[in-house]
Amino acid sequence: MPLSLGDSFDSLECLFEPEGELRVSFMDLLRLTSARTEFVLRATLEAILRNPQKISLEIDDLLVRDAWRDHLVAATAAALGHLEEKSSKLWECFDRGTWVSPQVAAALSAVDPNFVPHAAVRAGVAVRKGAALLATGEEEQRLEYIDLCKDVSSLYAFLRSVPSKGNFLGEEIEAGCALMAADDYDNGGEIATSWLASLSDYGILLGLEIGGAR
Repeated sequence: MPLSLGDSFDSLECLFEPEGELRVSFMDLLRLTSARTEFVLRATLEAILRNPQKISLEIDDLLVRDAWRDHLVAATAAALGHLEEKSSKLWECFDRGTWVSPQVAAALSAVDPNFVPHAAVRAGVAVRKGAALLATGEEEQRLEYIDLCKDVSSLYAFLRSVPSKGNFLGEEIEAGCALMAADDYDNGGEIATSWLASLSDYGILLGLEIGGAR
């Protein structure tokens, strides 16, 4: 499916066919497991190095759009280029809600130096909201809770490996995170950590060091 690119995205044009279709499928970017993925990552890195200011603006524009495919390309570019300055825009995208919240969370864990406190605050809010949704006993609220579990699971996958997490989460919130991660049918946490691990492996091939929260 074509990305909603316009003329303002010429820095990333190397990634797309003339009709606007990505040279690798979006499924490749979702999992970063295809041999074809190296092309798009290498081309993205070259574009970042060639014109970092232009890429920065394009990432911002992609992140405010409604399409998850745009968010995925932006998150990939931000993480690959270790663009710390994109942290706030990535968080804004995550907070609005996106189908690729695991990939956005993974990108944030790689670029935001304050990922742990920022993620912990959001996890705490989500745990309390999740409890309130379940307490209603309504099916619509239960479905909203399930969607929320994916976001929490994506954040908690990185938070639980950080030694200092207890200073930010507290026992009650951490228990709530674990519960919501267990209720996550999409396995957002596994998607997030696997995605970042794959990106890190490709980063080694490209001479980069890409890591998550510490």
